[in-house]
Amino acid sequence: VMQYSGLFPHYTIRENIATVPNLLKWDKKKIEERTHELLTKLNLSSDILTRFPSELSGGQQQRVGIARALIANSPILLMDEPFGALDNITKADIHSEFKSLEELKNKTIILVTHDVQEAFELGHRICLMDKGKIIQIGTPKEMLYHPKNDFVKEFFSSNRLLLEYKTTILKDLKPFLSDFQFDFPENSNVWNSLQELNLDSQKTEHYERLVKAFNEYRKRQIL
Repeated sequence: VMQYSGLFPHYTIRENIATVPNLLKWDKKKIEERTHELLTKLNLSSDILTRFPSELSGGQQQRVGIARALIANSPILLMDEPFGALDNITKADIHSEFKSLEELKNKTIILVTHDVQEAFELGHRICLMDKGKIIQIGTPKEMLYHPKNDFVKEFFSSNRLLLEYKTTILKDLKPFLSDFQFDFPENSNVWNSLQELNLDSQKTEHYERLVKAFNEYRKRQIL
């Protein structure tokens, strides 16, 4: 999946999605069923199948590009700045859809990006490179709390607190919350939970307890 979708401009959307299945000699019924299945999961209408890429929005084109990459169910997915050309609202929507796709559960995905927040939101492991050399490979938390050198520490410094909020989940904070209960799943990150609590004036105590627990957790990680 490429930054500008990489769709063949002279192919219809149906033909673009069916590129690899046709090479693999799939029968038409199987291609059609799989195509409609992916369109549904990617929130695309089947009405676009007869259109050409130039008739779609940037977000629609990227969704079609993802559908084309997923249709043959290969075990490895390569993505080169796939969401870099999208506006922030469209990018956020596609990120959400992308993470929820069942097809991605058992795949190895290599995603190249210059967007630090995107890397932390979508990646289980991050490889930070500088001038073509690998500087550090690790989980998002390892990159933040156990940087290999000053370059890594400085690279994430401008976004550090926000990244910490987004990589820390409620389950991590259990030791610091005692019996205090929240109405969010344990895998909810602190940032999203605080956003929700901030909208409810009756949950001021919950907000303050969560911030306090996060700060205690953060101190332990930095030490």
